[in-house]
Amino acid sequence: IDHEGLICVGAGARMPRLAIHAINQGYEGLEHLAVIPGTVGGGVVQNAGSGGRELATHLESILVFDSSTSGTHRIDKSGLEMGHRTSILKNQRDLIVLEARFRLSPGDREDMLESVKKRISSRKEKMPLNFPNAGSIFKHPPSGEPPGWLIEQAGCKGLSVGGAMISERHANFIVNTGSASCDDVLKLMEVVRERVFAVFHVALEPEVEIVK
Repeated sequence: IDHEGLICVGAGARMPRLAIHAINQGYEGLEHLAVIPGTVGGGVVQNAGSGGRELATHLESILVFDSSTSGTHRIDKSGLEMGHRTSILKNQRDLIVLEARFRLSPGDREDMLESVKKRISSRKEKMPLNFPNAGSIFKHPPSGEPPGWLIEQAGCKGLSVGGAMISERHANFIVNTGSASCDDVLKLMEVVRERVFAVFHVALEPEVEIVK
């Protein structure tokens, strides 16, 4: 981090570690990343976020390796077309994120640490962290209620396919009760999408990345 709040971080760094490092240096803007268990590179591709905040807000630019040319170049945020849990990098697989630069502002260290503690406490209270899971399964629709509410109101809480089950604690989580396969999870996702659409005419989109 330089004296003007510009932080450069490698794509392999963990987002929680980045957030705490920025806080310890007295800069705010990345506190929401402290509760996301992933890397900065993955966070950029997905435009990760939590609590209504997104990584893109303070992102300035990234450095990528272009496998089609075997060269590297920098891309400003404006060229990444970042939206809710998406960017052009999700479709341009030849571009591999090497590092990211964020522009941050000075903040109160104690206030920021308190904010992180509250986020962690809220997650422990609301999310099924006692079971293996992949985080939020569906994106928040562009308009309307959050996916967890839609899924719950469609009567899907506790619904299961094989070892995969819609969490009783938070309906936008699919948990592994012990023997879930990838196929179980995908089938359960489809059942949920069909039920939510039948009740609310809302087509839920996956937030998780499905690799085939």
